[in-house]
Amino acid sequence: MGKGFSDIIVTTLIPVKLKLWYTVKVEVKDGRYRYQMTDFKYEG
Repeated sequence: MGKGFSDIIVTTLIPVKLKLWYTVKVEVKDGRYRYQMTDFKYEG
């Protein structure tokens, strides 16, 4: 489990750069994996 951060660009009429924070959880078992991304927060 960890915290992540990304810069994203949202395009409507004018491109807008946003900062996006989120929580990532990765589970691994028998050669398979599953991930969940939650708690999204943005600033822009």
